[in-house]
Amino acid sequence: MNLRLLIVFFSVIPLLSCSLPTAGGSGTETINTFVALASGAPASGAVVKVIDAEGWMDSICREANPVLDSAVVDRGGFLSLKASRSRIVNIQIDRGTEGRFLRFVSAGQFDGDTLYLDSVFTMSATVNPAEAENLSFRLSGTTYQSSAQSPGRITLSGIPSGAYTLIALGNPTNWRPLILRGLNMSFQSNLSDTLQISFENLLIDDFETGIGPTTISNLFRGITWYTYSDAGAKGWDVEKRMWTEISDTFETPGNSSIEVGSADDGRGGKAALFEVSLDRSINPPWAGAGFYLVSSGKTGVDLSEMESISFRARGRGNLTIRLETAAYDSIGSGHSQFSAIVNLTDSWQVHTIPVSSLYLIMPLDSSQQFIPWKVASESVNKVEFEFAAGDNPDDPLELYLDDIYLNGVTADVFLRD
Repeated sequence: MNLRLLIVFFSVIPLLSCSLPTAGGSGTETINTFVALASGAPASGAVVKVIDAEGWMDSICREANPVLDSAVVDRGGFLSLKASRSRIVNIQIDRGTEGRFLRFVSAGQFDGDTLYLDSVFTMSATVNPAEAENLSFRLSGTTYQSSAQSPGRITLSGIPSGAYTLIALGNPTNWRPLILRGLNMSFQSNLSDTLQISFENLLIDDFETGIGPTTISNLFRGITWYTYSDAGAKGWDVEKRMWTEISDTFETPGNSSIEVGSADDGRGGKAALFEVSLDRSINPPWAGAGFYLVSSGKTGVDLSEMESISFRARGRGNLTIRLETAAYDSIGSGHSQFSAIVNLTDSWQVHTIPVSSLYLIMPLDSSQQFIPWKVASESVNKVEFEFAAGDNPDDPLELYLDDIYLNGVTADVFLRD
C-alpha cells in the first residue's frame, strides 16, 4: 500500500544522541527579553534556565549539567541570556508561586518579547520503597527532581503548567532511564496508584498528555502519532504542534474515515479513542493509526531484544497490530509486515503479543526473500493499529487504547551509538 510508504518519509526527526548534539550550531548570541508575573508586574528575581532539549538525556545519564545558560531577571523584568538563536532548547522559569516552562523552542523567538508567568503545582506519588531505593525521579527536559521519601513517597513542587514525562534513573553504575508516566500539570496532582518500577518495560504512551505527541516524545521528540485511510493521512506536526494533512496530493481511492479523540481510561485517567468508518464501496477499504519509531540518521530502532508488545484496549471490531520494518518496507507493499490480530470487546483488556506470535503474509507469487523477525527487527520504524474490511463486516468500529509498552527493551534503543 503506497500510502504507508509515503508516511515513512513524513519528516526528518532529530532525537537524542549519546554524543553532544550539534543541532542549531555552536555559536551563541545574546537574547534579550522581559519576564512578567501573571499580573503584569516585573518578575524580578525569577531564575531562568536554558536547557539542552535534545541532549537532556545524555547529560542526565552522564551526570552532567543539562543547563546551557541561566540568569536572574532584574528589578525591571529584563533578562539577558546567551544562546544560539536556532538551537532547540527548553526554557524553565522559576519564581516561587509562579513559573513557566517552554519545551522544544528556539531561544531567538523570544528576543524582545515578554514571557508571562503562571501558577505552579505539586505532584506527589507513592512508590515501593524497596524498588525506589537509589533511584532519582525527574521531569523530562527540566531540572525538577526528587528521591523517594519515607514512607515511599516522591514529591515534585513548583512545577509550571504543561505536559511532562516522569522518569526514574538508576544509580551511577546503572543509568538506564525508566519512563513512568505522562503528566499534564494543570492542577495539583496526587497520583492514586503506586508507580510500577520495572526497567524491562518501555512505556511508549499512556495518553495522559493527549493524543498526537506520545508520552515518550517529551524525551524523544519524533515518536508521534499519525492516522491513515484510503482517503488520506494526517500526522502530528512537531513544529506546528497540531495535526496536519500529510497525504493531500497522494492517490486516495476511497472515503474511509478515522477520527481521533480522548476518552476515559476506566481508572480516572485518559485513553485514546479512534472511531473508524470504512468505505465499503471500494475493495479493500482500510483505516488505522500508528506511531513512528525513527531517529535522525536511522531508518528505525533495534527491537531485536524485545519480547512482546502490550497495551490496554476495548472497543468494537478486529484489530490488526503491525510492526513495520525497514527490511520489508524496502521490498514490500506495506502489507508484508509482522502482524497479529486481536478481537476487541466492550471491556478493558490487556493484550500482550509475544514476538514469537507475529505472523508475516507474503504474496503467493512473491519472489521476495523471507527475512526472519530476528533480522528484520534490527530496524523497526512504525507500529500500527488497523481495521481492515475483511476482518470487520460491520460499522462503526471503535478502538479505545491505553498504556502501550514495548517489553524487554529500555529507552536506550532510541539513543544513537
